[in-house]
Amino acid sequence: MFFDEITRTLGEDISAIKNFSLVNVANHGLLVNGHNQVVMCTTCKIVLKCNKNNIYIYGQNLSIVSMSNTDFVIKGNIWCVSDREVVLC
Repeated sequence: MFFDEITRTLGEDISAIKNFSLVNVANHGLLVNGHNQVVMCTTCKIVLKCNKNNIYIYGQNLSIVSMSNTDFVIKGNIWCVSDREVVLC
């Protein structure tokens, strides 16, 4: 299984990915898996709350194209994904 390989390589327990996981596809799409909630959504910044963590997604022409209680798909030119606010030059 995909996540088993990742956690084994990182030396982490599988419980580490239970909070959330991200799959970035060539900086043009982002899949966020976890119990998600939209905190903020603009075309250049999206903030999601995944369990107790905030995820900050920065870019250009960002939009949420699909969402459920556990999955978000974000499309656009993704510049940065972070666990904290970032000041972009």
